[in-house]
Amino acid sequence: MNLADDEILFADEPEETTDSGGPDVAPWKILIVDDEEEIHRVTELSLQGTLVHGRPLKFLHAYTGAGSVEIMRTEPDIALVLM
Repeated sequence: MNLADDEILFADEPEETTDSGGPDVAPWKILIVDDEEEIHRVTELSLQGTLVHGRPLKFLHAYTGAGSVEIMRTEPDIALVLM
């Protein structure tokens, strides 16, 4: 057996896309509910730039339970609540 016969082949790397879905794509609304400002900042920082199924994230912030209920009344299409 010759070393040339044992050549290693690698698959091509998939092309990276930076498509944010375009300006017409609605973002997923994420409601962050916590009374500590630091939780809001760290959560948003850790998810910044994330695309889910080609859609960006938009963060909404509530600092009380009552505030979160009010936001959910005015924003009926919230995809996720982080409490």
